[in-house]
Amino acid sequence: MFTLTIKSLLALASAVNLAIMPPEPKVINIAYASPKSTLASSALVVSVIPDTPEKSLALNEKRGDEGKDEEGDGSTSGGIVGLENDNVAGIKGLIKQYFPKEPLMVKIADCESSLIQSAKNKKSSAKGILQIIDGTWEFFKCEGDVLNAKDNLKCGVKILEGQGLSAWQESFSCWKNF
Repeated sequence: MFTLTIKSLLALASAVNLAIMPPEPKVINIAYASPKSTLASSALVVSVIPDTPEKSLALNEKRGDEGKDEEGDGSTSGGIVGLENDNVAGIKGLIKQYFPKEPLMVKIADCESSLIQSAKNKKSSAKGILQIIDGTWEFFKCEGDVLNAKDNLKCGVKILEGQGLSAWQESFSCWKNF
């Protein structure tokens, strides 16, 4: 992990693809794409660290342990459980309807849940096609059933608007070259 000033961040952005995941949605959302790639297919995720220990502790208390696996990194490597009989073509079409300007979301959903709407992460509260964590569902005031494809995707639209693609940073290694 690197500690970056805005000046060094801008210098880094000229050399790499950059998408910053804020500690709280709407705090900061910067994205950069190199001339050789599209914003949708590029991201290097950097966490923004609170500037005082008090703010860090308050943020950690607010977040709790939600979304962290046994290693504490929140990765989805813990495995997904769910029914595999979903209509994949229908799910892909539905994702394209909800995200017409972001074709990468089909790949992200495939990386997150294998396009299984009933998918549940074994090591976190992540559920559904886009593997939305309970706290994120609540933060964005999403309605309905997280395991319902349409409700999950409606929430995903809110998350994408609020956090950008960095909301799905845990599966970045899967979709980065799409």
